[in-house]
This record gives sequence, structure tokens and C-alpha cells, in this order.
Amino acid sequence: EAEREQVAALYEELSPVAVPVLLGGPASLDSPAGRRLGSTDRDIAGRVNGRWDVASIALACPLREVETLKSLRKLVRLGLVELLER
Repeated sequence: EAEREQVAALYEELSPVAVPVLLGGPASLDSPAGRRLGSTDRDIAGRVNGRWDVASIALACPLREVETLKSLRKLVRLGLVELLER
């Protein structure tokens, strides 16, 4: 139940229909902020294609939904990903 609450809170911050876009393209992962990413965050960043919305990425990723959403939130907070509302 605690995980469901976390997922709900994350979806309040990251709209499930918003489309994440990698700012600066793949090269941004070599920036100072990008170098702070772990392998999980890099994997999620690799799934950001400018077409899939947050919910689609969460469903397509083999990680738990809560982990995927936390990683997306981190990418947004680091300024590597922008969420575009549809």
C-alpha cells in the first residue's frame, strides 16, 4: 500500500500523459549533471524518445513502476528532461 501511495504522489508531480523530452539529446548524458546518473537513470533516459508519455515509459520499463517514476523525476530535477503537456 505504501508503494501505491508513492506512485500516486509521483503521478501528481509527473503527469502520466506528459511526454518527457531529453534536453540536449543523448549528448546531455555526458554533461556534468548527466555524469551523476547511475545505470538505472541512464536506462530510463535511454527510453525517453519524445513520443512516449510518462505512463507508457513506466509500463514499458522492466523496473518497478515506482523506481521508473523516481528516476524520471530525478532526470527532470537535474534539468536533463523536460515534460511536455499534451
